[in-house]
Amino acid sequence: MLTREPQKHASQRLQLAWRQGASKPVASNMNNSGTDLSGKSSEYHVAIVDDHPILRSSIRIILQQDTNYKIAGEASDGAELMELLAKRKVDLIILDLNMPKMNGLQTLELLAKKYPRVATIVLTSHKERALMRQAMAKGAKGYLLKEDTHEILLKAIRDIRGGKRAISPELTEALLEDFAQIGESAAEDPLTNREKTVLNLLVNGLKSREIADKLGISPRTVDTMRIRIREKLDATTMAELIRYAKDHNLM
Repeated sequence: MLTREPQKHASQRLQLAWRQGASKPVASNMNNSGTDLSGKSSEYHVAIVDDHPILRSSIRIILQQDTNYKIAGEASDGAELMELLAKRKVDLIILDLNMPKMNGLQTLELLAKKYPRVATIVLTSHKERALMRQAMAKGAKGYLLKEDTHEILLKAIRDIRGGKRAISPELTEALLEDFAQIGESAAEDPLTNREKTVLNLLVNGLKSREIADKLGISPRTVDTMRIRIREKLDATTMAELIRYAKDHNLM
C-alpha cells in the first residue's frame, strides 16, 4: 500500500537536492543548430505529475536549466494527466506515486494501454524494491527518489531519451548488493550474509552511520537494507528484530 509523505518533508528534500547542485552547469548533448548529436530535434516535451504544487515548481525550475526541455504541462494526479495528454504533445512524464483520484501505479497501467510511446520516470519517496519492480513492470522507464540531485534527474531524462533505463543510484547500490548474494537460498534463509551482519549490528545498538563506517558502505545503503530486512522478516518493531536475531544466533 502506498502511504503518503508530508508535503513539507518531501518538498524540502527535493529543493535541498536541487540547491546542492544548481550552481553547476548542465551538460547537454545538443549542438548549436538546435538538434542533438544524433540529429533529433532538440525539443523534448515533459509533463510533471505530482499533487504538491511546490514539488512541481521545483521540478520545473530544474528542467528550465536546460533549454532543450519544454514543459508540456502539469497535473496533480493521473486523471488530470489524461486530460493533458489528449490536448498536448508529451514525450516524457515525471510521475509521483502518491496522488489522489488516480495514483502512480494506476496511471502507469493506463499509460501502457493508451500512450505506450510516452516514456515515464517515477519520482517518489518510496525506496521499497518491490514497489520499484512493480512500477517498472507496469511500464516506467526510470525510478528516482525525491532526495536525488537535480543532476541525477537530468541525466535520467537524457538516458531515457537515448533508449536506456534509469534507476536512483541509491537503489542501484542496493540491487548490486542483492546480486552479490544471489547464491543464497532465500526460501530457507531469507537474509543475505550482509543483511545478517547489519541486523547483528543493529540489534546491538549501532546507528546507521556507525554501521556504515564499520562495513565501509554508505549510510543510505544501510537505511535501505534496514527496510529490506524488516520487509523480509515481516518485522515492524525492534523487539521483533531482536527476537529473530536471538532465535537465529545473530547476537
